[in-house]
Amino acid sequence: MATATQPHEMRVAKVPQVILFGHSWIFYWWPVWAIGYLMALLTRMHGVQIQVGDRPVLLSAGPNLGVIFSLVILGMIILTNTRMRGLASLVLVLGGAFITLLFAYLDWWPSILRWFGELTVFMDMGFYLFLSTGLLIVWLVVVVVFDHLSFWRVRPGQITHEFVIGAVESSYDTDGIVFSKDQSDLFRNWVLGLGSGDLKMQTQGGRGVVATISNVLFLNARMKRIQQLIATKPEVPQEA
Repeated sequence: MATATQPHEMRVAKVPQVILFGHSWIFYWWPVWAIGYLMALLTRMHGVQIQVGDRPVLLSAGPNLGVIFSLVILGMIILTNTRMRGLASLVLVLGGAFITLLFAYLDWWPSILRWFGELTVFMDMGFYLFLSTGLLIVWLVVVVVFDHLSFWRVRPGQITHEFVIGAVESSYDTDGIVFSKDQSDLFRNWVLGLGSGDLKMQTQGGRGVVATISNVLFLNARMKRIQQLIATKPEVPQEA
């Protein structure tokens, strides 16, 4: 009996498939912890040490690093909570980055901050390290663990929505299902997201949406593979 069932088991094990993971919006926040570590390094290299109470604190010699880091966080809040089409987000980010760095190079930020009541923005090295490390840990837990607790499996003739823990699996026939992608935000999808985008599955004619998988990485390569799979008819095991 073992030898009779072995060929069929081998065919099942080698069924081609594509696994699709949707990611949370926090995936796009990797520049915050990356730039935070860069700011900590620059503060370590060019900072000045002052005494706060009974503790030495290492600060940047000017407010530029603190202003830049604050604007990075504000920019990420805007980018991950609004949808922009085409070049709009890229132009906005590049323009904002150019102005921010130009003002820092010209040392205009101290003068600008004084317009708002003698404000200063200083962050010590410990702040950069603490915030960046905390955000990195959260980023890894969400992206690597939580985002992988559910996924979509595409096989010839079948789509299944599967869960690692405690949920019921859903299954759909690929006949009549149309796959489409949305990568309209140039900066977020291509610069921050490594070719990410949203994958929509809907019935032919757009009468009903089966599911939308948000922030799928390397979407173009996966779409190409999916088109090949749904064009393949599943093999029906023959009776002995």
